[in-house]
Amino acid sequence: MAEENNHILRTARKRYRAPEVGALGMTAALMLAGCGGNGGEEGGGENVVGSIETSDGDTVENAEEFLEDVSSDWRETLPEENVEIADEAGCFFVLDGDEAVTDELACGGYRLAGAEVDEGWDIGQLQIRENSDNEFHAQLASEGFADMDIGTARPSGDVVDASGDAAPESLDDLDAPEMPTAESGITVVDHEALDSLETSEDIDVSEGLIRTTAGDLEITSISTVEELPLEGDVERNLGGDGSESEFDEDDTDGTEDTDDTEAYGTDQDGTSDVTFGELPHAAAEGETFYLVDATFEPAESSPDVSPSVTLNTGGQQAELFTLDGGDGWGQPESEDYTFLVSAQADDGDHLQISADGHDQGFNLAAGERGDAGVAATYYRDVTQQDLQHEYSFADQDVALTDGEDEFDAEISFDTHLMEAQIVPYSAEQGWADEGNMWLAVDFYSSLEADSWTWSLEEAEFSVSVDHGADTASSSDSEVITREGSSEEFLMMLQVPADATSFTITPSLSAELSPSGSPLSQTVEFTTDGYEVEFPHDGETEDSAEEEEDSDEPEDEQDESEEGEDS
Repeated sequence: MAEENNHILRTARKRYRAPEVGALGMTAALMLAGCGGNGGEEGGGENVVGSIETSDGDTVENAEEFLEDVSSDWRETLPEENVEIADEAGCFFVLDGDEAVTDELACGGYRLAGAEVDEGWDIGQLQIRENSDNEFHAQLASEGFADMDIGTARPSGDVVDASGDAAPESLDDLDAPEMPTAESGITVVDHEALDSLETSEDIDVSEGLIRTTAGDLEITSISTVEELPLEGDVERNLGGDGSESEFDEDDTDGTEDTDDTEAYGTDQDGTSDVTFGELPHAAAEGETFYLVDATFEPAESSPDVSPSVTLNTGGQQAELFTLDGGDGWGQPESEDYTFLVSAQADDGDHLQISADGHDQGFNLAAGERGDAGVAATYYRDVTQQDLQHEYSFADQDVALTDGEDEFDAEISFDTHLMEAQIVPYSAEQGWADEGNMWLAVDFYSSLEADSWTWSLEEAEFSVSVDHGADTASSSDSEVITREGSSEEFLMMLQVPADATSFTITPSLSAELSPSGSPLSQTVEFTTDGYEVEFPHDGETEDSAEEEEDSDEPEDEQDESEEGEDS
């Protein structure tokens, strides 16, 4: 009999690697009161057996002392933070179907932050030995707590204390502790951990398009996230070789364990302000986790400006990424982004898209753009008109004489209005002034004489643009000659940002001279204007309100104005 019981009862079990935490140590308030499990009068369940016995009917003489000691030691392995511990928490025997003690030691009655209600038990190994007095005593297996199966459900057999009373059911009905909170304003960009996050609410994206100097950024989806699995204080000192069992970063993102200072910043799979782990964290007080998908479509031709996308919350800014559409080799390519930010819901525009000194905003909570300022022209209904209009100019006859020779020729002038655009930004001129936009007009012009003996001494090409409120001329504009062509050029003119119709009228004053003669003659070319429209529904409401106001009788308007003055 002694030989049969002088063996170490062991069962191979999987190892659980508990999340990492801070220093250990339990206060006196957490120490087990009374005998192991606090059964019987201390709050245990109904009595299952009168005493703890082996399968051969031998009584375990030190059952009460054993459970009391091991319970005290086990409770010291529990973390100090992010855990709810029952008053009756401790270690218990596990009985088989014949009500004999097994080699399992069940310690339970706790719940970690983020854990399910049935993940509050640790299952270890014990052994029964016969001593020199022929008494049978329980003791921990040689590995102690080091081989415990941590964070599992209550064993299926009867779980009892030293008196045979069942472990309280209340050990399996603990509320989850309050989750720790992440730092304020964290950002995570294109990190593989974002792929496995559970979202709680989808936000309707009503205005997801943000046009920039380099192309279009579109916010395609926004979701809120309740919790973020981060590295945190869930450390378990389980003894064994003296080392602590910790969450291993290899299990999550393929990187080795590092301390916090090394883990912050750039990661091989993206950028992150945090180290991912297994401890759920809520957003900082007053903030929400937003998970965002976005796509950037670069312009075919864009200035050498890379707009930046920045998180702006709580008075602090953090750059997320820049929009450049590639590495500068070949054609720019579209790019997809997935990023998570922690931001205050009522903080206005959370994202700031900056290009060449101008900012646009985007509100993640509302799913819409903020005030675009001068960039609002990007979002007009129509911003480009392909015109291909040919102006009609009458030919001009010139005739000069120096008393001996006569010089004459027929001069023709052709101008085509090829294209007109309204834009808030020009690579050459930068942003238009606040309240204005650039009118960009593409011309093709040529001046010809039917005699090669005439040459052009000087020419002034002018364009008058009437936009209803005012008239501007080319003297107020910037004229850009197309590269490689002296006949094609682009005129940039600032006009009011709310203008919708323009009458564009070109004219030419040219001084011509016969070759080899000091004589010269100036010719003038004029024509009728051509109207170009850029309809915009966004102006309709304001225009309608203005018309209603103007339809009021004069005496009513006067009374209204007097009322406002009073």
